[in-house]
Amino acid sequence: MIWVSKFDHWLADLIYRWQIGELAMDLAGIVANHARDTYGHLEFGSVRFFHCAVTRHTKTEKETELWRLVRDTDTERVVLARYLQVPSDGLSNKLLGHCITIHHSFLPGFKGAKPYHQAHERGVKLIGETAHYVTSDLDEGPIHGAGRRVHQPPGFTRRPRPERP
Repeated sequence: MIWVSKFDHWLADLIYRWQIGELAMDLAGIVANHARDTYGHLEFGSVRFFHCAVTRHTKTEKETELWRLVRDTDTERVVLARYLQVPSDGLSNKLLGHCITIHHSFLPGFKGAKPYHQAHERGVKLIGETAHYVTSDLDEGPIHGAGRRVHQPPGFTRRPRPERP
């Protein structure tokens, strides 16, 4: 299951790689903090879309819904693809070992607001990506992968990359 906020570049990349067979996964659904029409330019095919607008006022209620959705769909892994809501300690603990977040590779050097601006001011010329497990300590979980190479857990079988014409 992929969770996403308004900025959809990670979602678009994951969906594309899944559609061409580069990512072997059973996609249980896409959960977004914004309505489906926000992503109207993306083709989800038959993947279920769930709108779950989390705010600081509805966080506890909505996280209960999110956890129920994970359980009801038998989701094995949740990927936060630029999902800009920080899961509570309770939800993080429930998802421990089963939730990965994807973001820029500036951490830990450029934490907080506007990391791209901070990096630019310091002369950074290259931006990569990092994936790490979500824990209750924000952006401190074990690294799952960086760049385009991602370590796969034991027992994982990757489908061969499709031939390009």
